[in-house]
Amino acid sequence: MNIEDVRAYSLTLPGATEDMPYGPDMVVFRIEGKIFLHLPLEYDCPRMAVKLPPDYAIELRDKYTDAITPSWHLNKKHWSDILIEGHFDDEQLKKWIDQSYQLVFDKLPKKLREKYTTPQPEEKPLSDYERYCLEQAQAFEEELGDDRCYPDMPEGHFVRSH
Repeated sequence: MNIEDVRAYSLTLPGATEDMPYGPDMVVFRIEGKIFLHLPLEYDCPRMAVKLPPDYAIELRDKYTDAITPSWHLNKKHWSDILIEGHFDDEQLKKWIDQSYQLVFDKLPKKLREKYTTPQPEEKPLSDYERYCLEQAQAFEEELGDDRCYPDMPEGHFVRSH
């Protein structure tokens, strides 16, 4: 992955947005205003800062001392800088992005979480008869516009709506 791949993937996550609150050298990704990924642009070796569970972050830093370090200007207990080119495969990087996203998402108020997890009601498909009635009503509207014809009135009598 490169910086553009990280950006593109991060924006596929539900509700993810990006902005540059610290200036043109840092892109930040958020869910409902809460940051889940920092993407600095000024380094020679591209990296991303993700939020990880503290014990897991320590384990990773010990295992990959050259590629994963505590984040420079962030809470070092929770945030880790991960080199994104040449050290890990794309799936592993996506897994860490997902994990960071999920940690932040889980801390959102229930009402905001439900916005992304509650399935939207499916539209009930129309029966043939309902579809026919709808088409007839639309054709009637197009033909008469504001003129209305009522079945109990003699043929050819119209009432103009005001």
